Amino acid sequence: MSKKYLLLLGLLLAFSQIVWADSKSLPWVNGEIRRVVKQNNTVVIKHEEIPNIGMSAMTMPFKVKDVGLLENLKPGDKVKFSVVEENQDLVITQIKPQ
Repeated sequence: MSKKYLLLLGLLLAFSQIVWADSKSLPWVNGEIRRVVKQNNTVVIKHEEIPNIGMSAMTMPFKVKDVGLLENLKPGDKVKFSVVEENQDLVITQIKPQ
């Protein structure tokens, strides 16, 4: 194999470790549900700072890893959630009521 191919393979493996980080090691972020859009696997949350992606507090939509995470959520619910950046989307991997 060429050195370029091995370097590219190494970079891809390193990146996959970041993207697929163990969700237990991600910080929990406090937020409040503003809207749930199950047909788009999306939830709008007013949230505190998200340190692992360097995001300030704001209100914005997030995709969810699994639509089942949205089952019992409704506007006004206080939640804690974990989020990762995946394919240029912010994706919630865990969410639970406070």
